Amino acid sequence: MPEFITAKEKSVLWKHELKNFMRETQGIYTLEVLTPEGVVFYEADYILACDGYHSRAREIAKIPYEGEELPGRYLMIDATFTGDLSSNTLFMNYSTDIAIGIVPMKESVRTIIDISRLKGYENCVDPDLDTFNTLIKKAPLNGQFSNLLWKSHFWIHNRLAKYFSQDNIFLVGDAAHVHSPAGGHGMNTGIQDAFNLAWKLHEVLQKNAHPSVLETYNSERRPVAQSVLKETKTMTRLWSIKNIFLSAILKMFAKVFFKSSQITLAFSEKICQLDIHLRSPLITKSRTKKIHAGQRAPEAHFNDGKSLYNIIAANLAHKVLCFDTVISKESADYNTILISPEEKSIYSVYGVLEKTYVVIRPDQYIGLITSSPEAVSCYFERIAHYHI
Repeated sequence: MPEFITAKEKSVLWKHELKNFMRETQGIYTLEVLTPEGVVFYEADYILACDGYHSRAREIAKIPYEGEELPGRYLMIDATFTGDLSSNTLFMNYSTDIAIGIVPMKESVRTIIDISRLKGYENCVDPDLDTFNTLIKKAPLNGQFSNLLWKSHFWIHNRLAKYFSQDNIFLVGDAAHVHSPAGGHGMNTGIQDAFNLAWKLHEVLQKNAHPSVLETYNSERRPVAQSVLKETKTMTRLWSIKNIFLSAILKMFAKVFFKSSQITLAFSEKICQLDIHLRSPLITKSRTKKIHAGQRAPEAHFNDGKSLYNIIAANLAHKVLCFDTVISKESADYNTILISPEEKSIYSVYGVLEKTYVVIRPDQYIGLITSSPEAVSCYFERIAHYHI
């Protein structure tokens, strides 16, 4: 990340702590920041609070952080695992006194262990490799951990900001929501928050969109986070079942459940948050037989093997997929990608049977599906002049 920021000719101000801010009459924020050299004052049009669970910006703005602390104590480790576990296998084991989950990553595995019911570990706050190698023996899995990369212990909070934006203050990631790591949704949700806000802010700063567009950040992202909190809370409660009989049923159900390739695919899409459907004033209700506005644009490939997704995600701009033989005059002014009838695979994935335009937002969600090039122009006009 530091290298990426440097390449963009920007810099990170390390060891800078937000102490306070206030909004002046012109709408400009004055920020009081503690630096190694002392207190410095900055001016800003917008405040993006990406400062985590203990967000100072959220505290100053007095935005309620509603929720609860869930019962349970957990250990987490990122390390190399050598043993009976393939590089693409998700491992989960439940018993009456411990629950273990192992998620494969690129060069290591992430392991989460629920020690809430395990005797002798009540005061374990600084686990090491020996601790995890001892605990893994309680699961029917041969192997051991090595090359410790990161470790932690934690309790689970389930909290959601009452609103994600207030004036020109925007809460992002853990500053807006925090929940169980079950399902690995935390980072994905935070990144999607940032992407959703970034493209809208970019359009506003470039004067391609009315500032009111920023108000849809809350209406689009908060329901998603609310759903994630509900799902992860349920998963955590299932994970923490103490009853021997219920634990055995859960194990048996999981084995049968994941034997179905269709169910496994649907579960994977949910875990990866590819099944999110946005409802927003910026999205025009429309559909084909296989896709609809508000869902994430599906991946497809051209006849030469090139990825449609790589083209869509190439830059922070809207794309218009033109399913036709030529690009119409009305849509030529936009980032239009011609999909000729010979590209039968893409036509099939998108459920297109005739001339169709699919507008894809910078965050890869579908904003409009239409057969009218004039409707495409109207879509962009609506963003430019959108006002709540």
